[in-house]
Amino acid sequence: MDDNSFSFSYRSALQDFRNARRDAALQEIWGRLTGKPSDLLSFDEVSKQLRASASNRRVLKEIPLDSIVGSVGRYEDFNRDFLPKMASDRERWARVKAAVESLTGLPPIEVYQIGDAYFVLDGNHRVSIARQNNVKYIQAYVTEFKTKVPLSPDDEIDDILIKAGYTNFLERTELDALYPDLDFMATAPGRYEQLLDHISVHRYFMGIEEDQAIPYRDAVISWVETVYLPVIAVIRKSGILRDFPERTETDLYLWLLRHRDEMAKRLGWQVRPEEAAVDMIKRLTGKVASVGSRAEELVEESSTEADLMPNQPQASNAVPRTTDCLFSAILVPISDEDVEWKALEQAFLIAQRECAVIRGLYVVPTEKDKSSKKARAVKKEFEKRCKASDIAGELVFEVGSPAHQISERAVWSDLVVLNVFHPPDDEPLARLRSGLREIIQQSPRPVLAVPSVSALKTALLAYDGSPKAKEAMYLAVYLAKNWDVTIYVVGNTESSTARRKSEKEVRDYFKAHNAEAEFIKIKGPVDSALLIAAEQYGIDLLLMGGYGQNPLMQVMLGSTVDKMLRAFRYPIMICR
Repeated sequence: MDDNSFSFSYRSALQDFRNARRDAALQEIWGRLTGKPSDLLSFDEVSKQLRASASNRRVLKEIPLDSIVGSVGRYEDFNRDFLPKMASDRERWARVKAAVESLTGLPPIEVYQIGDAYFVLDGNHRVSIARQNNVKYIQAYVTEFKTKVPLSPDDEIDDILIKAGYTNFLERTELDALYPDLDFMATAPGRYEQLLDHISVHRYFMGIEEDQAIPYRDAVISWVETVYLPVIAVIRKSGILRDFPERTETDLYLWLLRHRDEMAKRLGWQVRPEEAAVDMIKRLTGKVASVGSRAEELVEESSTEADLMPNQPQASNAVPRTTDCLFSAILVPISDEDVEWKALEQAFLIAQRECAVIRGLYVVPTEKDKSSKKARAVKKEFEKRCKASDIAGELVFEVGSPAHQISERAVWSDLVVLNVFHPPDDEPLARLRSGLREIIQQSPRPVLAVPSVSALKTALLAYDGSPKAKEAMYLAVYLAKNWDVTIYVVGNTESSTARRKSEKEVRDYFKAHNAEAEFIKIKGPVDSALLIAAEQYGIDLLLMGGYGQNPLMQVMLGSTVDKMLRAFRYPIMICR
């Protein structure tokens, strides 16, 4: 190319430079308006944040221009699209562009690589011209830098800060070496400091419990195994991550623990991560999972595990279940009428089988009554009985209607255990005013009505095929397999066809889960049949569904539930 041609190309390149500068200015204004800056990344800053270390390997290869995100020394001279930002750069930029168009050729650029992103060491103007000419690839000498956390060409400043925090977290904990299959990535700055705080607190309490200094590595492993993974198991089992596609399991781990702490402060109880997850699902869907479905799930799991080969290996990175118990938290309303504390004593027997915590609830008329002498005496007695039984228990005070407060608090537990002082009356208006009836109707959890304390060894299942009776059936199988309870079944007593159908349903379900039940055939009204069977077979627990779908007819004519609450001498588990 002669001098005249080069001069023409140079003047044309100057105009291209002005256009590129204008585009860079527009992008800067847009970036300020949207809060998304278009600056190039500084290699020195990024490598420092990500603790990058250079390899000795330098190779020549073609690299994608879109993957060049920064510069080693000139990151302030160009924006993220490599548009020129400095007016003083125009002569050099124009000369490089004219040289490119002269077909004289240019040497390869030189870059540093971190992850999938590149930073220009030499050749910033060549990259700028190539981008302007819509070139997709460019020849480059590449020196790779290693980091614990990979870098993506799409990463912005906040992303790098997050990854810098992750790098520091991994260097401090060595979790990438200890648990290479686990991803502890979070999506916001500052969250790794929270995780390090969790580990420090866990280490502190380990030291108190073991009465010795705990090595940091041991504390990290213990935190993962006993704190982090159980919460992750809850997250995975609940499926709530589907509702937060842009978040990670670690994000939700931190959210659940924070939400758990907020719930504990509001409720006055210690709250399990499972309950925080349930609350989250309830907020998202408006649904509360039934205890019956959980019982069925546990029975299915135990049946599946029984079918595994005895020496079948488990995955080394398998996430442990938080609990195999159905009733992990039991709500026990405390009443002044119960001088024998029957409901609490019955709850203790269940808690011993289920490794459950007891959540006592004492409802008082006014706020002032919370600090009364009577309230203090109740609290003292409650704590004394929990300590004597070696059962963890917490008592909270609420103001208002007992039935309303019990129903409201029931959602945070798995079972409600309460005394039967005043069963629903035989008269319609009295039944309508029954507090016990109101609790059974409104409680989102099964209610164990306790007229007297029972060892819960022999249960009678009243089954008519209704959805509530099915929940009672799921509970019956759970009790048979986990509590070694003997199960008897009374089906429909008024229709032989319906009885055969209900018996088949129960037989099939019990057989499918390797459980046993004995069927009792007694003719006559259901309530009479249940009482006769209970007397003949030494029943000390009745399992049945709750009230039916027609509350008006139940109030007018009564129901089997009401009749059994009046006549049965032992606990009745009433399912929703």
